[in-house]
Amino acid sequence: MDLMVSKLIRITIEEVVEDGEKYYLARSPDVRGFLAQTDSLEEMYTTAPEVMEMLLKVKNSRLRKEQEKKSTLRKVPKLLMSYDRITTLQLT
Repeated sequence: MDLMVSKLIRITIEEVVEDGEKYYLARSPDVRGFLAQTDSLEEMYTTAPEVMEMLLKVKNSRLRKEQEKKSTLRKVPKLLMSYDRITTLQLT
């Protein structure tokens, strides 16, 4: 059984200048492994949610596989989270 869950995920965007080149890095204290890099801030507003969505899908897929392995040993129903497309970013 899938359960739809909405959660606000915080993302920090940092402007970085190296050797005269400027780019932006996004990280999240809420989702380990999240990192996105773009050349402009405007591009980050579209890229960060897409990267986050892909990362959460991969994590959820791994959780499902682990759960399926465990369920063959014991039949206990568990709830898994499904993530809709992420459209809201809280910048810190």
